[in-house]
Amino acid sequence: MQTDILTTAKSIAREAGKLALTLFGGERELTQKGFRDFVTDADYAVQNLIVARVCEQFPEHGFLAEEDDATLSDAADIVWIIDPVDGTTNYSRNIPFFCVSIGVAQAGKPIVGVIYDPVRDELFWATKGGGAFLNGEPITVSKIDTLAGAIIGHDWSRPREMRDLILKVLMELAHETRSIRCIGSAAIALCW
Repeated sequence: MQTDILTTAKSIAREAGKLALTLFGGERELTQKGFRDFVTDADYAVQNLIVARVCEQFPEHGFLAEEDDATLSDAADIVWIIDPVDGTTNYSRNIPFFCVSIGVAQAGKPIVGVIYDPVRDELFWATKGGGAFLNGEPITVSKIDTLAGAIIGHDWSRPREMRDLILKVLMELAHETRSIRCIGSAAIALCW
């Protein structure tokens, strides 16, 4: 089952990424969901495509999706966790750092993860017990084992108090690490 889910997730991520890339750069309909939290019409279009494709293959599976959709239920043993356009702020401002992020959990435990960056045509995936890959080649975490050699990646939280905490931590790390990066797509940052 895990192999079938992975094959489907990779195919869907590529198709969804192509749709996101086709819509990229054009006029976007932007809606505010909350403070510093926006969604575009492309987010909805990509999410709808992903949900439709999953339902074609696995109609009994559930969903936990970034964009609200009252028709989706997470009451299933296998749940697809979807962020259709991770990096919406970048996407809405025509900054080419965004991706499609799909995870699959069974009984609340992750079994498959797929991230597709359509701009660079990079497909990352991992399975429980099966390792991680980029475009079919095995990947591993960095062998850097000192803070002084590390490049620290982070992303911004929306609430002010969390941003203040992030700034405090960054100030402490700034002089101890090689460098710090924030690219605006947490999923791509984690893959890189």
